Amino acid sequence: MLDFASETPDNLNCVERIEVGLVDDNAALKIEGRAVLLSEIAHAIEDEPMPEALKKAFPVLNEADWAAFTRMTTLLYVLLARSS
Repeated sequence: MLDFASETPDNLNCVERIEVGLVDDNAALKIEGRAVLLSEIAHAIEDEPMPEALKKAFPVLNEADWAAFTRMTTLLYVLLARSS
């Protein structure tokens, strides 16, 4: 991961806290040492309103754009998972 991205504090934190591991029958990206898949986290925020910081950074986006982004994020995590 760090060969792809620089060793910034954010990237180092990501590498230290995210792992590929098993949760039930799924090998997927998850929080290290916990049975929490990133796809589950992404799915949980799908119905949340767009964060204010995002509205400020991208004023052209609307709630439908946010919904599409969060759905795509969830689907990408699911796509990366494998059932055993």
